[in-house]
Order: sequence, then C-alpha cells, then structure tokens
Amino acid sequence: MRVWTLPLAAVLLSLLFSLAIAEVVIRLVIGAPMQEQFPLLEVVPDRELGFFMVPGSFHYTYQVPVQLNDLGFRGPQVSAEKPVGEVRLLALGDSHVYGQGVADEDLMTTRLESLLQQANPSCRIRVINLGVRGYSINQEAALIKNLAPRLAGQRVLFFPYLNDFDPVDIGRRFRYHHYFDRYVFDLTDKAEGDALAKWQWRQIFRHSALLMWGHDMVELYRSRDHLENRILQGVKDEEVVAIRQKVGGHLQELARWSDAYGLPVTVIPVPAAPQLVRDFPNELYQSFFREWAERLNWHYADPLPVMRQQSKQLGRLPVLPYDGHYDAHGQKALAVAVAEHLGQGGFSCPEEAVR
Repeated sequence: MRVWTLPLAAVLLSLLFSLAIAEVVIRLVIGAPMQEQFPLLEVVPDRELGFFMVPGSFHYTYQVPVQLNDLGFRGPQVSAEKPVGEVRLLALGDSHVYGQGVADEDLMTTRLESLLQQANPSCRIRVINLGVRGYSINQEAALIKNLAPRLAGQRVLFFPYLNDFDPVDIGRRFRYHHYFDRYVFDLTDKAEGDALAKWQWRQIFRHSALLMWGHDMVELYRSRDHLENRILQGVKDEEVVAIRQKVGGHLQELARWSDAYGLPVTVIPVPAAPQLVRDFPNELYQSFFREWAERLNWHYADPLPVMRQQSKQLGRLPVLPYDGHYDAHGQKALAVAVAEHLGQGGFSCPEEAVR
C-alpha cells in the first residue's frame, strides 16, 4: 500500500504547489477577483424601456456602494426645475456610463463635469449620468423620449458600445418579467431559491483568480465567432449586414426624439478593450457610428487615440480584472478624450449660463 501512497501524495503535493504558484502569478499579473455584495442592483419591469433601475435605491457594484438618485440613476440629485443658467449635458449609455465597479467620484461623468468646469469657470455645467446596465440603443432612445422634457438638457453625449449590435428585445424582456414588482438584474429573478443558490456558488469560484482566468479563457475561445468579434474583424456576413440595418433604425429613433426636444447629439463610441492594444483595420464598429453621425448631422468623437495613449502610459489595460469594464483609470481616460473633443469643437457656455 505504501508503494502507491507515497508517490501519490508527492504528486498531489506537487499539483497543489503548482496551482498555488499559478494562483499567485495570475493575481500579480491580472489582479484579484472582485467580490460581489448584497444588495445587488434591482430593476423594475417596464413596457417601454424593458426595465429601469429603482429610483432612490441602494445597491453594490461589486464592493462599491451605489445610492441612486430620485430619477433612478447614479450621481447627485437632479432638480425638477433646471437652475437658471445651468448647462446640462445628458450622458446616455450602458454599463460603461453607469460605471460598473467604479465609485461615484471616479465615474466618467463626474470627471468630465470637473474637467469642463475647470475649462469654463464662468459657466455652470452639469453632466447628468443616464447610464443603465444592460441598455441598448432602442432603450436609450425611449429614455430620451421620456426624460428629455424633464431634464431640459443642452446636449446628448451618446456612448454606444460594441454590444449595441445585439440589442435588447424590449417586448420580450418585459413579457418575461412583467409579473415581478422588481427583480435583481444579475439574477434576472428574485434573490431567492435556485437563483440565489447559483449566485452563492458563483461567489465561491470568484475567490480564485486561477478559476476566473480559466473561465475567461474558455469564454474568449467560445466567442471568437460571436457577432461582436466579427464586427471588430470586419466580417460582412448576412447577420452582420442585417443587424447593422436594425441598429441604424434605432439610431433614427434616437434622432427623432433628440430633434423633437432640440438636443444636439455627440456620438462617442466606447472602445472595446482589445482596441487599446492592437489595430482592427477592417472594423465595422466606430466606422458604422461615424457614418451614421454624418447622416444624422450629429457630432462624432473617437476617444480611442486618447485612451490608447493613456493605457500605454499606465502600462496595462485600464479594465476591471475578470470583468472587462473600464476601471477608474479607463473612466478618467474616456472623460479626458470627451473633454478634449468638446473643447476643440468650440464648446462654450450660453450667455445665460455665465455667472
């Protein structure tokens, strides 16, 4: 019996030692996995939007506390009546604008407001965060339709992302959840029963950088032919052509409502993280939004050059480990790029906004 026991124990110890070394190395190179914490983000089903975040509610994004304002968004309260002379820029987008895993003071919208205020000290500037996790362009168009009259903004800063080429089916989302008064966004269910048990199991795996890295590698391999990757690679197959036409229709709907409320639009495609480290010469992402911006007479800003430069200076991708969303450094770089564009575009305070 000892003939087999000792070699087996040596193999197991060697394996455990190797796994421990791999864990340490991955943590040093990529970082430690972020833990999720209750309460998680809750949303309310809505026939027109699909869902919206619960106004005034509290939740965590990973371990960062988030207190939503009375409109149901991140950032300070927004007064029902715009103060005389205040310039309001409405930042429209998904989780990149919402700021997954990022504290309020590090949000792109917070930093952008500060940068614009510094450049225009005689002006009252407010950048209102309208980012919602999981939103796509059709939902953002509906959001402008519903909120623009109340917010009295001067410009829409529209931040599309690569996953907007896979838009949310609003009707289907509402039909699937309409019987809930509210539900947890990440669970697409109440935090109870099987849904809660799955979340709890996931938290066990989130303690290991090695397991998270392995999961990401598998997902990266499986996603090599996904729609988003094909759009970055410039593949013009039937699905890509069809979805681009569909997204173009959503952009026209957004233009319809922004025009109705006299809101000029600046389109700012948020770069995909791989674009910060290598070129995609045949991409159909930024070029698509640039073409539609020209068609709709919108302003267009490409933050990729600034974000790529700042990423090089940082010496790593400014993304959350095992998540892919931009961290505080990435949010800051995006804000710098937008502020530079607005400054070059002649952004100035209206006469009535000068203090």
